[in-house]
This record gives sequence, structure tokens and C-alpha cells, in this order.
Amino acid sequence: MTSIGDQLEGTTDEFKPMPTDGDICQDSFLIDFSHPPALPKRYPQTDHSNDMLKIYLSEIGRIPDLSYQDELNLFTKIKKMETRIAECQMPLKKLDAQNNKSLVLDKWVQTIDLQQQIRIITSRISVARDRIIEGNLKLSVHIAKRYQGRGLDLTDLIQEGNIGLIKATSRFDWERGVKFSTYASWWIQQAINQAIIDRGRTIRLPAHVFDVLRKLKRSKNYLLQSGIREPESDKIAEVSGMSIKKVESLEQIMPQTVSPDNPIIQDKFEVHDRVSSTSTLDPLTHLIYKNRTKIVRQLVNELPERAENSSTSIRLGR
Repeated sequence: MTSIGDQLEGTTDEFKPMPTDGDICQDSFLIDFSHPPALPKRYPQTDHSNDMLKIYLSEIGRIPDLSYQDELNLFTKIKKMETRIAECQMPLKKLDAQNNKSLVLDKWVQTIDLQQQIRIITSRISVARDRIIEGNLKLSVHIAKRYQGRGLDLTDLIQEGNIGLIKATSRFDWERGVKFSTYASWWIQQAINQAIIDRGRTIRLPAHVFDVLRKLKRSKNYLLQSGIREPESDKIAEVSGMSIKKVESLEQIMPQTVSPDNPIIQDKFEVHDRVSSTSTLDPLTHLIYKNRTKIVRQLVNELPERAENSSTSIRLGR
């Protein structure tokens, strides 16, 4: 049996010695540091709010629309199931009144059975209402787009409109012969208007003042479309039917207080990016201030040679 030393002597492989520090330093000079590796590209910052809105719109676009007959069938089923729940609650109340220690076992079984039926029917009602709400989400988006530019983002307007849609679904009566979309539009508009009144302004105004301001704005737009560039208070008062004093007082509160962090131009810039800095001079003033000595020298040289010329030059820094 050969030893390990004999086996190593018999091999033809060449073992390289451990490199020294000098060899490592010499190898490092072979690296070209004049052309450093390119840094990874910096991708532009994406707007997550717009991405979420696109995803939401694409998701509701896949939901099939409901016809009038489909909505009628769903509301008819909901009405029948609500009637069934009312029928189950009547004997359940009687059993609850008899709920004492002497209650026999079959009474307990009947109570549990009725409660289970009510839970099943309630879940089916919830599924049917969800189907109606999902089929009308596009209506909420369509109405919310009309209220853009009034202090709330489109995503907030859609959310408030969906809240109104949910209220309309729970209060709609199909027996009146009105189409659900017509009924739900009013609730969606009311929810959006209330949200704009509550959160559209930094300083909240009462609802009746907000309605008067909206009337005043419509009157001004009417005059602008008629060809009057800057309508005066008496013209606005004549069109709106309000007094001149009231119009002037309302015009003082019409400008809204805007947060400096409010996004503008499709969320690329913010309000404070458009506000000029008071700590720096404008370019023209800065240029005049920088070259004022040169300008003064030119003016002094154009003066006639008089005794006051020397004193003027000393005073103005020639």
C-alpha cells in the first residue's frame, strides 16, 4: 500500500504556490479603472395611484353588464328571500319568549334550524346584491368623472360613488317600475356631492353655502360664454338673482385653499413646484444687481467733464 507522499510524487499536476501581496497588487493594476462599469438604469418613479386606477378599471371592465330583466330577476329573488326571513323570524321570536330551563329538546332543535335558515338566506341575499353592485360599477365611474377638478381625486370620487351605489341597492323597490340605474344615479351623485362638500375644501363650508357658490359659478360661466371676459358684480347679481353685496361677499370665499403638496399636471409636479421662492431674486433683478458697477461706470463716462465728475466717481465707486 503506497503512502500519500508517494501518490503525490507520482501525479503530474503542478501545484501553484500561494500568491504574495505584491503579486496581488501587480494584478490589480491590470484593471482599467478609467472606465468604471455602468450603473444600473434608474427607472422612473411610477405613480401607484394611477396604476391602481388602471387595474380597477380593467377589472370592472371584465364584469358583464346586467340587463333590465336580469336586475328585475335579482331584485325579485331578494324580495322573496326577505319575505322568507320575516316568516322565519316570527316563530323564532315565539321560541325565544319560551326560552327557559323547561324548554324541551325539540324546541332547541327548531330554534337552531330557524337560525341556520336565516343565515343561509342572508348570505344568498348578500350574493345577489353583490352581483347587482358589480354590474353597475361602471355607472359609478361614469358619474364620478363629471366631478373631477373639485378638490378630490378620481379614485376618491369613485369610492364615494360606490358607497352611494350600495345604499341604492339596499333601498331600491323594483315594484315602482323604475330602472335601477336611474334610481342609483341619484344616490351616487348625492354621495359624491356630500364628499366634495366635506373634504373638497381645506376649510369646510356648509352645504347651503356650497350650493350658492355653485350657482354663482354657473352665472359667471354663462357670462363668460356670452362674451364678457371679466363679468362685474352687478352683471353676476342680475343673472344669478342675488344682491350685489351678497355676490361680493361670496367672491371673497370662492378661492379655495390648496395644499402645497397637492399634485398637478397628472401627478408629475406639486403645487409648491410652481411657487416662486422669496429668498432669491428674479433673473432680471439679479443681472442688474450683478452689473450695476459696470453700468454706473458707463454712465459716469458719458457725463461732461466737470468738477463734480470726480466727486461723483468717488461716491459711486469708480
